[in-house]
Amino acid sequence: MATTVKTDLDRIQAVLHDGGVIWTRSELLRWYNDGYGGLLADSQAVRRFLMFDVPPRSVSAGTYEWEKSYAGGTFRKFTKTALAGTQEVTGEWEVETSESVTPTNSANAVTHLWEQAVLAQTIDDHYRFFLPKSHERVVRVAWNDKRIFGISSKELDQTGSRWWQESGEPEFWLLGLDRDMSFEIFEIEASYFQSFSIQGDDFGVARLFSGDRSYGTESTYFANDYAYTNAGDTGSWSTGLGWRFTREASDTDRSNCVFIWEEQMAEGATTFTDSGTICTYAWEYEFVSGAAVVSFAVGMVRVINSPDRQYLPMAYDTGELPQLGTTREFKSSKDAISVLETIIHTREIEEDDAPALIPEKLQKYLRYYVLATAFGRQGEGQNLEMSKHYMGRFDQGAMFLKTLGNLTAHDRNYARGTSPILHRSMPRRPRLPAEYPAFGDY
Repeated sequence: MATTVKTDLDRIQAVLHDGGVIWTRSELLRWYNDGYGGLLADSQAVRRFLMFDVPPRSVSAGTYEWEKSYAGGTFRKFTKTALAGTQEVTGEWEVETSESVTPTNSANAVTHLWEQAVLAQTIDDHYRFFLPKSHERVVRVAWNDKRIFGISSKELDQTGSRWWQESGEPEFWLLGLDRDMSFEIFEIEASYFQSFSIQGDDFGVARLFSGDRSYGTESTYFANDYAYTNAGDTGSWSTGLGWRFTREASDTDRSNCVFIWEEQMAEGATTFTDSGTICTYAWEYEFVSGAAVVSFAVGMVRVINSPDRQYLPMAYDTGELPQLGTTREFKSSKDAISVLETIIHTREIEEDDAPALIPEKLQKYLRYYVLATAFGRQGEGQNLEMSKHYMGRFDQGAMFLKTLGNLTAHDRNYARGTSPILHRSMPRRPRLPAEYPAFGDY
């Protein structure tokens, strides 16, 4: 079990030889949170993948900025500000009218950006993706698993076009031009893509997978403990995994059929389907040739495997809690924007919590930060030499954690790929003719 913050604070107070008289417990906890955030931000070692369906989605949309604090989740302001912030309008022509300028024809306005795909028309707004509040820095952006490169808005503005409306295959990404924690892509993908759609996701777990892909299930349960024909057969005596080997006809609740042809007869059909042998227990399959073996998929999804693609479980919350429970969201990098980002913690941890985003062995560097801050505070107990000593040890911890993150970069396998055509105003690189002699010829 990971060491809790309470244990670390007790150790800190033991080093300070103080029981809360000079440095209060709440001060130490606040500095502990500051050190936690600083260690994550300086090292940039904690990373995760984010997948975005296109067009971009946001949890909520509103007309004024103040609505964001009440909306919850990612927020998009779909209106435009006019008259020095006194008006919010939807169309560009309304801005021109408010500013006493001759209005021009404007494109459509939408509340959510995915509506653009339904309209199949351009809009007077940017194609903006919204990042969660735990986001710290973008490391890599890809479209359909193909990396796209960064570009600045100044370079795109030099084209003299409304570049945020140009559709095609995404080639570049740039920081959001409106609010923080957002980014944009160029060119935009106007078609509608959604990797997974979870039906009835208000509660419970995923019970069935369907779609263009073929799905099969495997379970650690290979046999049932008992078999029954209808709900009346079960009772307090039945323990373990039970299997109902009958079928209930759709036109009556009194018919419990074993074979398909019995169900068809109960429903009044005139043609019948030949049915194979149905066994009630797993050991019977060893004596019956051709009987269909029942596979018991019990509980929640534990592992998803495929020979064609990779599935990676990710904790998409703040990371303060271990990865327990079930999968709440399914995403895919196919026909989607994927982002590799560095993250920081977003919730102030309390004494009963543990800094789960860093290895337990590195928690000592958080203690060093608290000690450095405590000794450096002006007033009674100040010791600048000790403060400098512990801050140096904390900086070593940030460098060490960053080194651990760099090890994954050293192990990457590089492969050749196509490079996008650079739409940049940059000098051409010189290229020597094919008949120019190589160095080895001298």
